[in-house]
Amino acid sequence: MLVGHVDTAYRPAVFHGLSALEPADRVRVARADGAVAEFTV
Repeated sequence: MLVGHVDTAYRPAVFHGLSALEPADRVRVARADGAVAEFTV
């Protein structure tokens, strides 16, 4: 599970392009510890 916003009062946020994803698309998230987590839609 990922938690974030599509937009803020001032600009697009981290999930702004989420609606453009299709099944089987992959999302890579750079973590604070330098690791990369990969998720499949």
